[in-house]
Amino acid sequence: MTAKGKAPAAQFYFGDWLRDTELQMCSCSTKGIWINLLCHMWFARDRGELEGSPEEFQKLTGASTNEMDLFFKEAKRFKFCDISVTGHNTVTLINRRMSREDHERRKARDRKRKQREKDAKKQDVTEMSQGGVTEKSRLHSSTSSSTSTSNTKKKQCVSPNKFDEFWLVYPKKVGKKDCRDKWKRRKLNDIADRIIKDVQERKAKDTQWLRGYIPHPATYINGDRWEDEIQTKPAPDQKKKQGGFIDARPAEGTDWIGQ
Repeated sequence: MTAKGKAPAAQFYFGDWLRDTELQMCSCSTKGIWINLLCHMWFARDRGELEGSPEEFQKLTGASTNEMDLFFKEAKRFKFCDISVTGHNTVTLINRRMSREDHERRKARDRKRKQREKDAKKQDVTEMSQGGVTEKSRLHSSTSSSTSTSNTKKKQCVSPNKFDEFWLVYPKKVGKKDCRDKWKRRKLNDIADRIIKDVQERKAKDTQWLRGYIPHPATYINGDRWEDEIQTKPAPDQKKKQGGFIDARPAEGTDWIGQ
């Protein structure tokens, strides 16, 4: 499914592919599987990253068990991508360049959002000053500061329970300690209600979640998944794929082959 205004294609530089010595030392089956996975990574929810069991990767690429095992071995040996295996036999594959550029895109989006909020606040102050309500603004600011302090104290009182509420509703219970640390480090108590509501809605509506393809909670937190749209129907180009467990989310075309 291609969102309006988003490019469904990416730049592919043949020279980069051919000059990647480590990749060219791999077997033909591994190179075939890798180009297939690159296409899926481009449309993945976390661009440049795929996560699943070996059986799910096998279904996704159409590879045999022996070919898939060889791919994982050569990926670890030649390091043409980042590969890690966590509990429950879950394999994570990352294309470094594609993932890095997606992270930079997210940071740029956040900077623009913060700048818009800052500009909006400046506009409000200007309008209030022009209306001759400077004193009222000062009193309001004082009251808001007092209210903010009061709210902060309330949040501090209930903060220990917010992560527990999130963990209670999240359907995949993996890596609780790591998730709690990330939650605390990113100070997510301030938007905990929004995150919990998003999880509840995804459990009820998101097609990928309903099919059982639910990201680890740490992945959900790292990727700010609550910012993503909830997919209520499968992508047209994903229906024909066996075991398609990757959500499509295309974006701007970039050079993504190589390191």
